[in-house]
Amino acid sequence: ERVRAARSQGIKVTLLGPVPQSFQSYPEQRARAIAARHLPLPMRLTASPELLAGYLDEHQFRRAAAPITSRLQKIARETGAVFVDPADRLCGQGRCPLIDSEGNPLYKDESHLRPAAVIDERCDWFDALVFG
Repeated sequence: ERVRAARSQGIKVTLLGPVPQSFQSYPEQRARAIAARHLPLPMRLTASPELLAGYLDEHQFRRAAAPITSRLQKIARETGAVFVDPADRLCGQGRCPLIDSEGNPLYKDESHLRPAAVIDERCDWFDALVFG
């Protein structure tokens, strides 16, 4: 109802879909993996191979995000709002990177992009979204 009310007043509304996220913090898991090399075998902690390789499986993320994404898309269609799916720009070729080309984490935790990651060209859609 709030979206419809804003649209009826001529306000442009943009609905932002889910940002690809891991339910494990990449920086934390990466630090654990590095530390694990120096720990005795029974003390080693595990993380998914994808996470340690620096990416999420795009298809798995999209399946998990589908209920939220489809609901936001429906609201956008019904109200005339714009829907933006960050995964369209942040993911590709079946992967959603967790690190940049220099190996720096893109996320500060499980779901929030670091400021340096937002400056990256993969997030140029965000400037257009915010600044029109």
